[in-house]
Amino acid sequence: MSKGKQVPANKVANKIPVLAFGRNGVFETAKNFYTEMYAVEFVKIQDAEIFKHRINKLYLEMPGNVVFQMVVHNTLIPKEEYLQTVLVPQGVYSQAEVYNRTLLDAMDIGCNNVKKCVYFVVGHKDSSLEQASKFFEECRGNIEKAFGTIRIRRLTVMERLEMLYHVFNPKKKAFAYEIDLKNDGHPDLDHLKYMHMTEKDLIAPGGWNTSQSLIDYTILEERQEDQCHSRSMFLNCIPREVSINVVSDLTSVTSNMLFSVFYHPVDVAVGFEESSEQVKKNTIVTRKQKRETIQDKKNHTMITFTERKEINEDVYFHETALNTTKELVASGSTMMEASILITLFADNLEELDRNTEMLRISAAKFACSVKTLDMLQKEAFCSTLPFCRQSVNVSRFLSAERLAQISPITAAATGKAGGAFYGLNAINDNLICMNRKQGVNLSGVITGAEHSGKTYQMKREIMNAVLTTDDYINLVTLGEEYDEFIRSLNGEFGKLPFCNPFCMTDGYGLTSEDKAAKELFLTVFGGNREETRSLLTEQIDFSDIDVMVAVLGKYPGLQRAYQNISDDLVGNSSDKRITLYHAQNQEDYLAIMEYLWNKSINDKKNNRTNWIFLDRVDLFLEEKNGEEQDMILPYLLKYLKASSDIRNVVTVLVQDAVGLMAANVSSAIAVEELVSSCGYVKLLNQGPIERKRFADVLNIPNALLPYITYVEPGQGLIVTPVSNVAFNDNFLEKGNEFTRLFQI
Repeated sequence: MSKGKQVPANKVANKIPVLAFGRNGVFETAKNFYTEMYAVEFVKIQDAEIFKHRINKLYLEMPGNVVFQMVVHNTLIPKEEYLQTVLVPQGVYSQAEVYNRTLLDAMDIGCNNVKKCVYFVVGHKDSSLEQASKFFEECRGNIEKAFGTIRIRRLTVMERLEMLYHVFNPKKKAFAYEIDLKNDGHPDLDHLKYMHMTEKDLIAPGGWNTSQSLIDYTILEERQEDQCHSRSMFLNCIPREVSINVVSDLTSVTSNMLFSVFYHPVDVAVGFEESSEQVKKNTIVTRKQKRETIQDKKNHTMITFTERKEINEDVYFHETALNTTKELVASGSTMMEASILITLFADNLEELDRNTEMLRISAAKFACSVKTLDMLQKEAFCSTLPFCRQSVNVSRFLSAERLAQISPITAAATGKAGGAFYGLNAINDNLICMNRKQGVNLSGVITGAEHSGKTYQMKREIMNAVLTTDDYINLVTLGEEYDEFIRSLNGEFGKLPFCNPFCMTDGYGLTSEDKAAKELFLTVFGGNREETRSLLTEQIDFSDIDVMVAVLGKYPGLQRAYQNISDDLVGNSSDKRITLYHAQNQEDYLAIMEYLWNKSINDKKNNRTNWIFLDRVDLFLEEKNGEEQDMILPYLLKYLKASSDIRNVVTVLVQDAVGLMAANVSSAIAVEELVSSCGYVKLLNQGPIERKRFADVLNIPNALLPYITYVEPGQGLIVTPVSNVAFNDNFLEKGNEFTRLFQI
């Protein structure tokens, strides 16, 4: 029954700040202070700004008599398991082998095979464990309601202990084995008494050197095979505006770390008074005569000087708190006292120093900074644990709105593995893998200055769709730069398809939407909007050419569209996956787009998705006179939205955003409308005019603007509702086998 040994009480256990472990999952972490813990399991972000508002509301809806904490804990996914989600099957396409080799080579550059577990901990002061358990049970519904669509799950005592076990024993994986005395796969905490152990002994490491002589780190399992170094720091500078994915990037510097944010709601008025009093006590005010001019001397003009008595962390805290409370009192906003702490783990001190430097670099790229807590490593380490206890004074007074920008919950939303490979994260060198079909808005746009690599990136998008899906791939272009590339993928060159401009594919529940889009299409294709609107009210079969020829006699303004019916256009009989369509002018382009729309609906009935790539859509954005041109941008935007609604992925390329922005107000607004309507925006190197406009339209923080300013081809930003990711797709040496795939 026994495993043949008894484990003596562990002296290290006394360092773990827990007093009692309730079997219902409630822990007493200080005298009469209790905590309950949840795992954040599902987060869906549709729009970054709306999500920030939602997180702010979450803070405000928390019960007023609790404090709470959010913790991100990185755990390592086995490399083989991770690779199964990103490598593509070998087979039809020879490019798959090169693609996979590139992924394998880049795998060890950053910190990739990591799972980010996000926890929410709520703390409450009460008279006993029983009373605290009753309180948590009563407010559980309010907590879940505050999280809204963010799914959370309360952890059991076993799950909480397992999480702590892996924090203190990062190289061990055998938590269940420790208390599975029968070796039957059923661990039981009751077995601890037979082993003469407590819950603290179970989770504690064999050794933990927290001596202050180490100054800025501690050592777990010192001089043992499982030895591990740790270093605790805090985020001491947070800009007013920061990217929503700052936490995601900061928690991507290593596969083993804790990122903790401790929140304590504060009465703004009380905070203002307290901060004012502390700043006043530390300020020396002196008055001196001003003697800069003759008039000053005659009038005995006096000036006031202020200086600090002391300069330290407490002084900085109270001064920043005073400035924050002034703004909050004026605006009526909510304030919180927050502490943001980070603990890194590494096998040795050299690796720990490298990870620390990477964290500092990552923070600096968001205009943030981190500071090591010298001489307070044990206290800081314990403060990052999910116990709602702060033993170090590193608090900041921040508004709830500002805190919402650095919510750890975003790490749960962006920690999903899998998808296509888009390059390296320019901030932390991690692989960027995304599945565009999982988004809410599937439409995308690529744009950049001249020689920024737009065509290369369009080919990358096409290749990703080819290798990671079984969908149909369609490319419409006005030039010949994609011909050899499509041939290398065994694609075909589609002829200008037969397109009855009046035909509407029915049967997908989009009849009213079809008619609205058809009205726009017919107008820009060569008709009169009033006649078009009248025609679409006719109770006829729009797909019957003979019927249409007879009816069109009443609509002379639609003669141009009428002529297209009589043209001898040959359709495409092949059923190949990849098709390139050449358009000679705007009319050809529109005819192909309409053909692909009708094709997409029919394919969707057979559970097949179409990816549509539209090259050089500048002709939809240029200012021209006439009713047709007034409708062409609305038609394009309608096309993108309708395609996304039926889960087709459309990507457009704007060739000359610089020229369009500089040409006139109308075309500049058209570019902005196009970009803001897409859920996936790839910005390459930008000129000063369009960079400022895109930053305003897409809410790009200033800290990320350097990634689209004077950067090399293949570098830039990927902007989605979930995050803004600085990417580097120019990380391989010139002439590499992977880059050659897209240069043909």
